[in-house]
Amino acid sequence: MESLIAKIQQEAASANYVERKKLLDTLRDLQYSIEAPEEAMQRVIHMNLHFASIRTALDLNLFNDIIDSAEPLTVDHLAAKHSADPLLLVRILRYLASLGVIKETGRDTFTSTPYTYNLAKPEIQAGLYVYFDMCNQTFAEMPRYLKETGYKNPTSFTDGIFQRAYKTDLHTFAWVHGDPVRSAHFNHFMKAQRGSQAKCFGFYPFDEESKGWPSEKPLFVDVGGGAGYQTAAFKEQFPNLPGRVVLQDLPEPVEDAKSVVPEDVERMVHNFFGPQPIKGAKYYYLRMILHDHTDENSIKILSNLVPAMDKDSLILLDEMVLPSEHVDEASTQMDLTMMTFHSSMERSEEQWAKLAAAVGLKIKKVVMYAPGFNLGVVACGL
Repeated sequence: MESLIAKIQQEAASANYVERKKLLDTLRDLQYSIEAPEEAMQRVIHMNLHFASIRTALDLNLFNDIIDSAEPLTVDHLAAKHSADPLLLVRILRYLASLGVIKETGRDTFTSTPYTYNLAKPEIQAGLYVYFDMCNQTFAEMPRYLKETGYKNPTSFTDGIFQRAYKTDLHTFAWVHGDPVRSAHFNHFMKAQRGSQAKCFGFYPFDEESKGWPSEKPLFVDVGGGAGYQTAAFKEQFPNLPGRVVLQDLPEPVEDAKSVVPEDVERMVHNFFGPQPIKGAKYYYLRMILHDHTDENSIKILSNLVPAMDKDSLILLDEMVLPSEHVDEASTQMDLTMMTFHSSMERSEEQWAKLAAAVGLKIKKVVMYAPGFNLGVVACGL
């Protein structure tokens, strides 16, 4: 057994992301293949408890305490530091140790595992807070909502699973950003998540397509571009391309972009549900915008761009492009999360083509750029 484990670890150490994911999926399937029925039940029915225990440990900063210590820590030490009941703490810690989240080195004494280090990262913790505090309730509501609506695919922007779960008429983003703590966790998670993903600018042929572009005309309009991290990456990749570069979003993120984008980037307050004021740009770029929206709203957003386009213009949808079969676990998780949060979805190339056709556009090309993540640029033109 030890030699087999060493071989697997060796394979993982030299694997790229796709190979490592395949290895993880194989190990998962192996685990499931040897589980007895009651073991499968035990694993599934306690998934929420697993997350709840990790969430409790986050509030107590236990993962960071443990990795910051050169020696294993006792329950009494941790209980005194956090004014916690030692009996309560040992019950939670031994459960986490049984899951491999931490390691028990002796009676009431614990140290770290690789899992502990992963959960101690601030950006990972932000994601855990978002999913436990915001998404969990929508996941719990999903079976009831789908049953009550006759198992129809959710399409309502204002009466979806999220609204039922939180008994609100607000759209998700309005609800999230209505509370400063929720908003801070969400913004940190989005920044970390998207910042760690590959960017398309080294893969899509911007320089080739924009040869001879007039310097006085708009080249790249980042529609709904937030604080401008993608705009900044575009400028870094192509500092000498001719043409104006414009960042558009609501007032607060546009103001935040002052410290992110170069001075020659034009910052413009604009709501993408209104008519596009920049006419005849080469590229109207939308990064992970439409996956937050229903088909109905996505058509509204695209419809506001089409009148601004000319024959050389392209709308670039930087999104997931799901394969037609054998979709990976992470992508299906994101798809169902979008359903419960926004009544929206991740889309396949066929679904992107249908959405484009609804506003009179055609897909000119699809450039995939992040193997294993299903990220691609869907270029749509007139």
